[in-house]
Amino acid sequence: MLLVLGWIGLNSAASWWQGVQDNWTYGQLRHFTVDAVVGHNDSALSPSHFTAENDRGNIYVIELPGGDTAKAHIYQITTIPGNDGNPPVKLAFQDLNRDGKLDMLVEIGEPGSYITIMLFNNGTQFVSKV
Repeated sequence: MLLVLGWIGLNSAASWWQGVQDNWTYGQLRHFTVDAVVGHNDSALSPSHFTAENDRGNIYVIELPGGDTAKAHIYQITTIPGNDGNPPVKLAFQDLNRDGKLDMLVEIGEPGSYITIMLFNNGTQFVSKV
């Protein structure tokens, strides 16, 4: 019985500690920012700025092409019903379809148990299909 209670306590403490680390890294709203050169009126000197948010279960990405707020794109990614665990959102960029343009990967959740949503670069914005 003591072993089972110890196991439950250890798992609870590990979950709590992961939540604390996520709050330190991403903030309570699970805010993530990154700069990348994706070919949307940007360059190495003036890269596009991306912000990913989990705002009470609404996952969205804001792109400022070349840092220009007048040309901002807002991508509504998905909604998490109930927002269980308030998962963090991260972005990564790779050329998924080998067309020479970086595509966007939206990663929701913790490494090892996250879902990835792929958006493809059409030269001016990211779209869900090639």
